[in-house]
Amino acid sequence: MVTASVDIGQCFYFLSVAYQLNNENIGYENKNKPTHYLRNYLLKSTNKMKWIYITTYELEKIKKTLNSKNSHGYEKICNIIMKLSTSYIIFPLTNIYNENFKKGTFPYRLNYAIDRPISKKFNKHVMSNYRPISLLKSFSKIIENLLYNRLFSHLEKNNV
Repeated sequence: MVTASVDIGQCFYFLSVAYQLNNENIGYENKNKPTHYLRNYLLKSTNKMKWIYITTYELEKIKKTLNSKNSHGYEKICNIIMKLSTSYIIFPLTNIYNENFKKGTFPYRLNYAIDRPISKKFNKHVMSNYRPISLLKSFSKIIENLLYNRLFSHLEKNNV
């Protein structure tokens, strides 16, 4: 993962918060965890998820939902540029996404993000006043929307 200039203290602080949250959940009863519910449900017979081709219409619809911000991932392509150029690259993009779905893979390079600490309170000298955000690639946001739409549709059809 590509990271912005973050001091080592911030990194250790965020790691310690995750570690603390994991330890707090150890005593949490298994039967109340969402994973317990899903595991029990998935042990029952369910329909397999069907692969649905991605259409250019669907990509156009997702493109419209992207925020028009100047923030960008490490590839330096912000959503505004993505929205403006999609009509020129929509057919190759549709083919690429369909190939990824057919193979059942998520492109490795789309996993990269820029992590930045953002201040959530006034005192910027206190580490607990920061929260980490990840700036994702525009291409990653689109494929995640496509996956979400298909997964949500499947879960809805099967009353999960």
